[in-house]
Amino acid sequence: MGFLECFFFSQKFKSVLELNYP
Repeated sequence: MGFLECFFFSQKFKSVLELNYP
């Protein structure tokens, strides 16, 4: 997995956590 893929995955994962736990 490339660096950009890791970055976008982490951003998406963080946004999902923020939606589930505001």
